[in-house]
Amino acid sequence: MTTHLSVGQQSAAIFHRFSGIVTQKQGYTLIETPSNPTFFWGHYLILDCPPKAEQFAEWEETFRRELPDSEHLLLSWQCHEDESDIDVSYFSDKGYDISNSVFLTANQFIKPKQINESLTIRKITSDSDWSKVLELQLLTNTDYEPEKFREFSTQYFLNYRNMAEEGLGDWYGAFLGDTLVGSLGLYTDGQIGRFQEVVTHPDFRQQGICKTLVYIVSTQVMQSHTLKCLVLEADEEYVAANIYKSLGYQETERAMSVCWYDKSKW
Repeated sequence: MTTHLSVGQQSAAIFHRFSGIVTQKQGYTLIETPSNPTFFWGHYLILDCPPKAEQFAEWEETFRRELPDSEHLLLSWQCHEDESDIDVSYFSDKGYDISNSVFLTANQFIKPKQINESLTIRKITSDSDWSKVLELQLLTNTDYEPEKFREFSTQYFLNYRNMAEEGLGDWYGAFLGDTLVGSLGLYTDGQIGRFQEVVTHPDFRQQGICKTLVYIVSTQVMQSHTLKCLVLEADEEYVAANIYKSLGYQETERAMSVCWYDKSKW
């Protein structure tokens, strides 16, 4: 494992190493995923240090040199407390999306005051259930052109299914009867576990589904595996981070990313 990466970045590398290529370069790590060319987070640079303003244009040039066929441009870096106020107006002025995320970790968990006892939570294994997972993901898409997002997501979830079949983790569903109302993935490299795509059906929110699903899967996996911790990533301004904190997850890292893509196509 590449030791210079933070715990959050190491957990992301679980997926990059399975389906893509991780290459350490001078000052950055190059991520490539040839099997899914439209995957933004499958083709990007992880910078070793937060960039200085005078380096922004240089990092754009480095990305284009490394990934000349990419139709997007994405840079990411870990933030320390004294580096969280970097002026990234250079990127926002050029139409980049700016994201601030937090990584939360835990190895012990707090049971929610209200567990949704109506849920059946189980691993996703059948063709039918994997189809439901994909359709739920598509249902929650509000940002991208539907057909392009379907094409991307089909390959994206095939990769998760392949990882599950090779014993690297599992996808879990929360069901009310035959209806999939929540789902998430949890995969491991043998040392840390990383959650993926925690979603709740839009028609079934505010029913404790997310809390119940994350808590039950967290406790089951930590009981059955010898892991240092589990890792979740969330937008620092989104309510999910507070949900995870209520279950015992603690913020351990912050990261920033800048991403440009042609919004007229997506």
